Amino acid sequence: MKPHFSKQRGLGLIEVLVGLAIALFLLSGLAAIFVAMLQSSQTRSALSDLQQRQLLAATILSKTIQQSGYYPDPVAQTAEQALPATPASAPETERYTVAGQGLVGTDATVSSRFVAPANDNAQSVINCLGGSNTTGAAVIYSNAFSVDAANDALECALDGAAPQPIVDGVASMHLLYGVDTLFGTTNDPNSVNRFLTAADVPANGGWRAVKNVRITLCFVNPVKGEQAPTVAPCAANELPFTFFVNLIGQGQT
Repeated sequence: MKPHFSKQRGLGLIEVLVGLAIALFLLSGLAAIFVAMLQSSQTRSALSDLQQRQLLAATILSKTIQQSGYYPDPVAQTAEQALPATPASAPETERYTVAGQGLVGTDATVSSRFVAPANDNAQSVINCLGGSNTTGAAVIYSNAFSVDAANDALECALDGAAPQPIVDGVASMHLLYGVDTLFGTTNDPNSVNRFLTAADVPANGGWRAVKNVRITLCFVNPVKGEQAPTVAPCAANELPFTFFVNLIGQGQT
């Protein structure tokens, strides 16, 4: 008697196509998960980089502006002697029209000047580019901050030289000035009682009456594919970052 063998057959075309469809469905799901994870990682990285640039900008602006009007030897000098007025021919960003004045600005730019002591090897007083005075005589640093809108960069011009970029991704800068409107009067509280635009800084005390600066930097949204809501004073798809700086050199603690 011959042994009985069952018939064997391979997979049919329909079965192969069904298997391929299932495999492609699973692969598309895995691909979607991978893309989502990649996008999430890129977003976290972009936001982390943004925070680092915000911190850097706030640190440089704060350290520089808070020194406005500073001079190292108040016993031997007055503020007027240490920081003489600049001539009317000086550039607007370097024009300190009153002796002793440490700050001048517009609604989009701000300049700070102060005296750096001689032989400052400990870097107790630094300018906006990170330098200190290692010469044998005191020097006046003038630091003019602005934004290069064409290249989205916060920049600083030191002592009238060409501006140097210091933080990228900054689309614009907006400033308000905290003013002691009773500056120099018998009732002077030596503290801020109003925040004003540059044009409204009062004649009474002028820029020497400014004790605080409110700074808003508008950063370009680093997250691709996501539209940030518009928040004044920034434009569409920009992220505002606001902080305050007390002018220690002009009497505000």
